[in-house]
Amino acid sequence: MKKILSAVLIFATLIGMACLANLIHEVGSSPAVNITLYGSFDKGWGLTSGSINGPGPTITVNQNDNINLTLISNDSGITHKFFVSYDNTTTPTASDPQSPDFTTTVTIHFIANVTGTFKYYCLFHPDVMKGIFIVKSGVPEFSNDAIILFLVATTLVAIMLVKKRNRHDKKQLR
Repeated sequence: MKKILSAVLIFATLIGMACLANLIHEVGSSPAVNITLYGSFDKGWGLTSGSINGPGPTITVNQNDNINLTLISNDSGITHKFFVSYDNTTTPTASDPQSPDFTTTVTIHFIANVTGTFKYYCLFHPDVMKGIFIVKSGVPEFSNDAIILFLVATTLVAIMLVKKRNRHDKKQLR
């Protein structure tokens, strides 16, 4: 019985360590997120030129992701300026991620370092060219499986410690 319990404890510990290492890697990394948006002054934004709509698609990223946002104008010669509004107003502030004015294609890079739900707009066509930009917290969310695994592992450790202490106490009484 001791060998089985020890093997289960070692297995649970190894699994827990692997899960923890994976979580630390996920939280510590800042992957590049490539997003392409097509814009039209009278239709809105879309992930493809055929899916342009108002409001545009909801964009969800994680805190500290490196965003590479390619913006493509679907309008010939019409000027656009994309921005994510951290205060949800229709004019950008200095801290808002924003593009230069563009009439064809431009790519901007920024780090999604402010968590929350925000709106994105075109400065020149905010009534039509808008959408939702969500930055999820970098704090890891644990799945039910990870929580159960953690509880099983800690329970097994507690059982082992209690049994060891009981053996130690019995030896003391002899």
